[in-house]
Amino acid sequence: VSRVFMGERFEGVECEDLTRSGETRKILRSTFPLHGTEGQVLGAISANMDITVRLKLEHKIQEQLRLEQELNTRLHRQREELAQANARLAQLVVTDGLTGLKNHRHFRENLERATSFTSRHGIPFSVVMLDVDFFKGYNDTYGHPAGDDVLRSLAKILEDSVRTHDVVARYGGEEFSILLNAADIARSCEVAERIRKAIESYPWPKRQVTASFGVSTYLTGVLSPSEIMDQADKALYKSKALGRNQVTHYSTMQHEEQMQSAD
Repeated sequence: VSRVFMGERFEGVECEDLTRSGETRKILRSTFPLHGTEGQVLGAISANMDITVRLKLEHKIQEQLRLEQELNTRLHRQREELAQANARLAQLVVTDGLTGLKNHRHFRENLERATSFTSRHGIPFSVVMLDVDFFKGYNDTYGHPAGDDVLRSLAKILEDSVRTHDVVARYGGEEFSILLNAADIARSCEVAERIRKAIESYPWPKRQVTASFGVSTYLTGVLSPSEIMDQADKALYKSKALGRNQVTHYSTMQHEEQMQSAD
């Protein structure tokens, strides 16, 4: 008060007052000096507004906003966790549990897309089928855990031997498939032979492991995905019939058969 009588003014000062009943009230107070004609301070005037209820409401609103923010943060985190869980689930659906490679279903879906793309644009792709030679005998001799180790090691060899946009899958049992995008006959045979040698020269702990390969290349035409796989499968069994641990392309096998028929 003394400072007001010295000419100072105070606007919007929050303070507390006690009522006669002893209740504390929040007051918004503005105090101004009253000046005479010669500028002297004659008195003071104070304007007081009870803001107790307003402050309580503001506090409730702030608390509600804080709770809403916490809820939004929690919901956002839950949505992220759900998205991650769905992504993991989607990955599990197309992944082989033993080897970590893509599974038969995922391979067939990619094969259908590749067939459609080649039919429209004329860019060839190839399918490589391979089967571990004498795998049943390996399991019978060393046990299924040892056989599983072979399949896992083989999966790593396959993944390391192809490009990132190619698709390597466990087709079933000891049979694997590879979709080589934008790969013609020469390229697919080169890749298959490189993989064959990598498997043959790998330091297998029990005994040497080899695989037989069948390759099919889709250039143009009206072949279905099933027919492409059938060609690769026939080439694979040709490799087995020729003594295993080798690569046969369907076109080469077909050409040989035509030559034999002509003779």
